[in-house]
Amino acid sequence: MERFLVDFIVNIFETIAGISLILSIFRFQIKGFVPQILFTAVVMAQTSYLLREVLNQDSITPFFMLAWIVILLWLLFRVHYFYALLMAITGYLGYLLIQISIVYSFQFLFDTEIPVVDFYTMKIIQIISSSIALLISVVLMMKRIGFSFVPDRVQESVLLKGTNRRMLLLLIAGSVIVSAIVFIYESGFGTFMLGILTIVFALYAIIHLALAKERSI
Repeated sequence: MERFLVDFIVNIFETIAGISLILSIFRFQIKGFVPQILFTAVVMAQTSYLLREVLNQDSITPFFMLAWIVILLWLLFRVHYFYALLMAITGYLGYLLIQISIVYSFQFLFDTEIPVVDFYTMKIIQIISSSIALLISVVLMMKRIGFSFVPDRVQESVLLKGTNRRMLLLLIAGSVIVSAIVFIYESGFGTFMLGILTIVFALYAIIHLALAKERSI
């Protein structure tokens, strides 16, 4: 019971931080979506627990988490599914970089094994990563930094050509990276470092196209 409560509470906190980071990057007003954020956090925390702790399907958990984010951004936050995918991939990759940085900081400071297998160590890493993500969200909101081209209406017409087409291809690649992150994480140091470089490149490319789209509005 204790393990369930710790896992559930930490996952709720992590989801709140992740969704807050996503919304702040695209300059959505977080205070206007509090019920949606809380509902999303509970749904994703429960899904994560069932997949990892009950069904022992760690490898497919990132894919389901990503799918949930896209679906809930679309249905609850009323964002067109193309932009929901853009927001989800951008936020997910950004959060992965934060968490990977914390994992390697733990290894450097405490000689922690990689991949991290200890349950409570992983929960501490999640809490620290989530706190950093929340802090970044606050800074982005206070400084009014972020992208404003994403409309808050699901009926928006999106033409898949030009920048949108290139962005879609990058988002598909980003989805593959996110879905395979567990395999990358567990495949040794060389593969993991290659995975990190791929994440950095994908995130840079997405932000580059997003900046181009921001300037065009």
